[in-house]
Amino acid sequence: MDRTKIAFGFAALVAFTASPVFASVCPRCYGVGIDAPAVAAVSSAMFALLVAIVLVFGGFISFFRNVISKEVALEDGQCRPAPPESPDQ
Repeated sequence: MDRTKIAFGFAALVAFTASPVFASVCPRCYGVGIDAPAVAAVSSAMFALLVAIVLVFGGFISFFRNVISKEVALEDGQCRPAPPESPDQ
């Protein structure tokens, strides 16, 4: 791409995002109308989503910690792998 096209695109992006319509924030983030029921609902939803994200990430972290600890125990000889199953079972 030509540098002038890149510069024009960047200037258009800055002008587009700097407009007051697109640069405004939600009432919850801005702190306006804290007593409004909609703002209270958004606050509750944000908190519930945060809790869900923390639980899912905690599950991923605990799974990988468990896998790593079992790998270390297997390498150290503290446990043996399961014997292979016989074909007649």
